[in-house]
Order: sequence, then C-alpha cells, then structure tokens
Amino acid sequence: MSILWILEQAQQTVPRLATILMGDFAVRAFASLDSLGKLARLSGDRLPSALIVDCRSNRWSIPQINTIARSNLVSTLLVTVGSKPVEGVDAEVTLRHYGPGFESLSFSRFVADSLQSAPSPTQSSVIRYRDLVLEFEKMRCSSALSKESVPLPQKEAQLLRLLLARRGQAVSRAEIQMSIWPEIKLTPRTIDSHISRLRGKLGQFEVTIVSVYGGGYVLK
Repeated sequence: MSILWILEQAQQTVPRLATILMGDFAVRAFASLDSLGKLARLSGDRLPSALIVDCRSNRWSIPQINTIARSNLVSTLLVTVGSKPVEGVDAEVTLRHYGPGFESLSFSRFVADSLQSAPSPTQSSVIRYRDLVLEFEKMRCSSALSKESVPLPQKEAQLLRLLLARRGQAVSRAEIQMSIWPEIKLTPRTIDSHISRLRGKLGQFEVTIVSVYGGGYVLK
C-alpha cells in the first residue's frame, strides 16, 4: 500500500484529506512544517510515496512549499490541493494540482493515477536523497544545503543513479554490469575502481557506499 504524508490544517468547513484517503492509502497527517520535518529526519529512507499539501486555507506560502519541494520528500511527486493551481513552485518537482470538489472516490483515483504516472527513480533526471541531489542530465551531484556541485563522468553518474534507485538494497557487480555495461565483459576490478572514484566524490555528503560481502554495494 502506498504511503502518503499530508500537510493540512484542520478546518470545520472543509473535509480533511486524511479522512478522504484513509483506507485506500496509508496516511500520516501533519499540521505544521516543523512536525513534518522532524519525522522526515527520523525516517531516513522510509519516506512516503507522495506528499500532499492542502492549500485551501492559504496557510502555506510559496517559499514554504519550495522548501518542501527541495527536500528529499518529493523526489517523485508533490500534489497540491486548492481552489486554483499554485504557481511559483520549484520547477524540478513533479507537481500535480487538484481543484475544489472533494468527492472521496474521484480524489483517491486522482492520487492513485498521479502515483502511477510519476517517473520512477531510474527515469528521473533529478534524484534527491538526504543532502545529495543528483542532476543526471547535467552529469553532476550537489548538496541540497550548499548548492556546490561536483561534476561526474557518465559512468559514475549512471552508477550513482542505480545505487540511489536501489538505496538501502545490495546491488551485485553482475547487476551493475548488466545495467551500465550490458555489452562489455568487465573484470570486478574495473567496477571496483569506478566505485572507489565515486566514493571519493561523495565524501562531503551524508551518504556512503558500503561494500557487501560476496561482491556488491549498497548506498546508505
């Protein structure tokens, strides 16, 4: 079941999104950016399938939404809710808008369709994890905090994208070769050398590539 986090302020005059979506999704509602941020820091890589921001009360400003948009919560999808589309949100985020008229079935279907059509981590050109931002098309990674960028050769960018897509899971050398060098037979030393160079470039970030016994790597 998909996990949704919802940022909303309880109002007597409008139905709560958490109530509408509960049952179709695993839902966690937050009334403040502070409480959402605290749980995000504690959750590590156990983050939601989507984040929904309820803008019907105009409680959240564009800078606040952009702060969320640039976090690792919304590498694939941010849904906003309100009477009109929210303009000025970070362009790198996959943003979907749902207007007024909250009928349970239609809104649940809208969220489900949004999740299904959102790009997967292996398709996304921008992937965020912890303080690391990989801009795959630009062949670079940068810090979400300092914005300083580190250029990456194509193979190292592909390696990092693969490890980010499978973060927390072991990826064998055989899988790495099939994904990145499908038509070339490589020695384990060649893959290890690419990993070693990538590790050196990730030293400033809050991520690490760990060797797995038996041959392989996991990004943590």
